[in-house]
Amino acid sequence: MPLRISTYAYGDRRRRGEGLRIGCARYLVRGVRAADYARRDIMDLWLPTLAPSRKLLAWALQRDMDDPKMWNTYVRRYRGEMSHTNARQTIRLLARIGQQIPISLGCHCRGTTHCHRFELERLIRAQQISRGLGSSRIVTWTSAAALTRSASGAVNQRGGRGPDSNARVTPSGSQAMTFK
Repeated sequence: MPLRISTYAYGDRRRRGEGLRIGCARYLVRGVRAADYARRDIMDLWLPTLAPSRKLLAWALQRDMDDPKMWNTYVRRYRGEMSHTNARQTIRLLARIGQQIPISLGCHCRGTTHCHRFELERLIRAQQISRGLGSSRIVTWTSAAALTRSASGAVNQRGGRGPDSNARVTPSGSQAMTFK
């Protein structure tokens, strides 16, 4: 399936087919209640895991990001931060979700091509290509706590809850789930 991903600036009117708006800025919008974020076209959910660190953001705000050397340094540092486990796994998840539903990455930045959200979009697209996410893959959790249990507490035959589960218990006792 093709990856359906786009970008927007907080407050931009929603576009048809844009899908889930994910805020990926380090700081939330000031003066707006969280309950009003979606209504005011800011975001549907916030994932600060994908934002530049406070340290990198402070560094960037003191520099001229229109200078190609400074921008390239910023991008290299941001990519370094996104290579850490939590960010890397979140990027993998978004690459998978973007094949199922449209997603849109948002930030405060307006009227510029120098924003981390554009680099994040490239990272997500690269993840889809490098991991071959178009094919069926099996992800295994080795933790016994990851086993899905039915209401009675017993794991059903396929390891999941209900007849629609695509999870199964492997011979090692871990749960495996196939994504298509």
